[in-house]
Amino acid sequence: MSLQKMEMVNMVGRIDQLDRIARKIVLASSVQMVNAFDEIKNNHFSILKASRNVGAVIDYSNIHPYQSTKDLAKVEEQLLSLANMLGITYTVKRQYDAGDYSFTETAQTVNKLYRTLSAQMKKYEQLQKDLAKIEHLKKYFVNIKDIDILLSDVVNMQYIRMRIGKIAKNNIDHLKKYYSRISAIVLKVNEDKDFQYIMIFYPEYVHNEVERLLKYTHFHELVTDFNFEEKPGEIWKAILAHQKTMQKKLDQLKAAIEQFTKEYRHDLNKFYSRLCLEYEVEQLKSYVVCSNSFFYLTGWVPVQKKDTLEKLLADYPEDLSIVFKKKEKEKGPVHSLMENFRSRIVRPLLHRF
Repeated sequence: MSLQKMEMVNMVGRIDQLDRIARKIVLASSVQMVNAFDEIKNNHFSILKASRNVGAVIDYSNIHPYQSTKDLAKVEEQLLSLANMLGITYTVKRQYDAGDYSFTETAQTVNKLYRTLSAQMKKYEQLQKDLAKIEHLKKYFVNIKDIDILLSDVVNMQYIRMRIGKIAKNNIDHLKKYYSRISAIVLKVNEDKDFQYIMIFYPEYVHNEVERLLKYTHFHELVTDFNFEEKPGEIWKAILAHQKTMQKKLDQLKAAIEQFTKEYRHDLNKFYSRLCLEYEVEQLKSYVVCSNSFFYLTGWVPVQKKDTLEKLLADYPEDLSIVFKKKEKEKGPVHSLMENFRSRIVRPLLHRF
């Protein structure tokens, strides 16, 4: 920061040029904004000197504070979600903000990329869940796959019911204690550090008692779309084939997401830098007033940046008027501490994190 001598600047231009002009002012760190409405109300705004902008003078009676219609919070949320899904971080870089561009188009592109990746990630997560279910299902059949019997003969027994599921090991003793009192067979087919995987066979007439017992011992019944009509060995082969198909789809989708990251990582970082700039632009525009067709902007400019600002805006249409005036007595700062580019761009986002 440095102490700099200042002059007042008034600008009048067409409303459709406001975004681009405000962006250039922010990037140049050249204007300390003043509320234009107050300047106009106190007759300090040099609008009548803007002789080139006759239309702005005519439209002068319809002024009102600028009202933003941009949903920057939505764009920010989508960009942060994209970064989270891809496992990347953003770096704010000034070169991404150079040149004329439409932030509306930027927001539309971000939305399109967000929807595309979200759909891919949803499929990816579902495939991961399906594969986890397959791994779970394998635990029931890995140790019985060599049994030479059609499970349909067991499942469709007229007076005997079969239940397949798992039960926490700390509830096994409760299960043993109670099923020994009823006509039921419990077959352990597998186990891990937390659960035992079991098949239960019992006569229909004790169904209510078994239901109460299983509820008491927190029995987790196996839910699957697999058909249990075949022999365990055939079911095992079908499980492995389905797992292979799902894993292939998962690998393909993972490769597509990696390609997405490679293709759009640079653009996403550029869009995030533009978002940071846009927050600063919207802050600047909160000092602006507008009419139906024109904007009115005023602020303090360091004297040594006066020529730079004029050159920066020299390529804009003739209906952009810029009027400088020296400090009036008892009005505004003669000197000001000006912030650098990075502190101005990043500061509007700091409170959000």
